[in-house]
Amino acid sequence: MTVELDAERTRAFFDAMCARYGTRVKLKRRSPLMQASGIGLQLVGVMTHADFMESYTTVWRRSIYPSFTPGEGRPEVLWRQIVVHVHEHQHVEQWRRDGFLRYSTRYLTSTRARALYEAEAYGCNLELAYWRDETSLEPVALARKLAHYGCSPRDIDAATRRLEFIAEGVWRATYRSAAVEVALELFKSHGITPTRSSPPR
Repeated sequence: MTVELDAERTRAFFDAMCARYGTRVKLKRRSPLMQASGIGLQLVGVMTHADFMESYTTVWRRSIYPSFTPGEGRPEVLWRQIVVHVHEHQHVEQWRRDGFLRYSTRYLTSTRARALYEAEAYGCNLELAYWRDETSLEPVALARKLAHYGCSPRDIDAATRRLEFIAEGVWRATYRSAAVEVALELFKSHGITPTRSSPPR
C-alpha cells in the first residue's frame, strides 16, 4: 500500500539517516560558513551567491546544509527533499572512502573530479526515481546540471558516461550505491513506500 509522505515521516527519515552516518542538518541560510562560501564561489565565477544559497544543498564533513527546511511542502516536494538528503550522504560516503582531505582537495581544485563525484551522487537520484515509480531519469540531463558547478563540456561528457553506466546497472538490478542501500533500509522502518504498482526489485 502506498503511503503519502508527510512532514513527520520526512523529518524522521532525515533524523534516521543522520543518526546512521553521524551527520547533522544545519539550515544553510543560517550558516556563516555557507554565506562566506557563496561569496567565494561568486568571486571566482562558479555561481552567484543567491543561487548557491537558494538552489543547492551542500555537505561539509559531517554537516548537511539544505537550502530548504526539511518537512515543509507538498508530498512531491518532500520526496525531492529525501532524494537530496540521500544524494548528499553519498558525498559523505565519498569522503569516507577517499579521505576528507583528498576528497575536498580534488572536489575543489579539479573540475573533472568534481564532475565524477557528482555523477556518482546523481546516481542516487537515478536509483530512487526507478525504485519509486520506475521513472528512468536521463543521464544526459543530470550531467548537464554540472555546467552550474563550473564543469567543462569534456567533464560533463565524462559524467554522462558514468551516469549511463549507473543507469544500466539500475535497470539490470546490478548497481546499488551505498547511501541508497542505507536509505532503502530506513524507508522500510519509516513506512516510505514506492508509488509503483509492482514491487521494487
